[in-house]
Amino acid sequence: MENTQSSSMKSRLSKTYKVLLINDEDLREVGSTRLTLRKFYILLGLAIMTVMLLTVLLMFFTPLKRLVPGYGELTSNTAFVELTGQIKDLEEQVENQRIYTEGFKTMIENLDADTELKANTGNIDLATSNISSSINKLHHKFLIAPVKGTVSHNYDREIDHYGVDIIAPKDAPIAAVQEGVVIQSDWSLNDGNSISILHTDNLISRYKHNSILLKEVGAKVKAGEAIAIIGNSGEQSDGPHLHFELWFEGEAVDPEHFIHF
Repeated sequence: MENTQSSSMKSRLSKTYKVLLINDEDLREVGSTRLTLRKFYILLGLAIMTVMLLTVLLMFFTPLKRLVPGYGELTSNTAFVELTGQIKDLEEQVENQRIYTEGFKTMIENLDADTELKANTGNIDLATSNISSSINKLHHKFLIAPVKGTVSHNYDREIDHYGVDIIAPKDAPIAAVQEGVVIQSDWSLNDGNSISILHTDNLISRYKHNSILLKEVGAKVKAGEAIAIIGNSGEQSDGPHLHFELWFEGEAVDPEHFIHF
């Protein structure tokens, strides 16, 4: 029985059929061809595979790929990740700006308070007491020298010289004394190119009269990282040197108590 059915199937596949093309209006024959069922099935299969291949190519190499289920979600997720990264960067910039504003405000307010204290009380005892307290708190901090050189002018609170002047080789790089965030980086008539860094525990370091500034406001710096190049900018500079100041909890302190230049 099975052999009979197999022979019948082979016979039908091998049988030749004539395919006619007829004009629908006048029923006139316009073309014809002869083919077996086997050839017909092969041609049909090739046609289907060709259509499938073209569909795949259109879907993945043209804008039609957006119609593929899941593709839009993947694109949206990628865009979301990129947007999240941009938001994180903006938040970091805002935080750095906040640190800059608070640090600079604290430095200016305490400088004004110190000036008023000297004008109203003439008093060195209270000022000295505040400085001693700051010095004790600073002893546990490790600070590196911003530049190696010779101190030409020492810290002198009596004449409002709140830092030390250091003479060093031309084009010597100025280093951050400790890691922190740059809260000021600009030029002024008196200080020339100056830069200030806010460190932990409300410690601020200031570097004045530079020839070039290497960092902008908001930049995070590591201890020892170059932030400027020594110079002679500003009206209060009479030669290439670095004017370096340390402010701790709003009080100017003598850098030579904590750093060996």
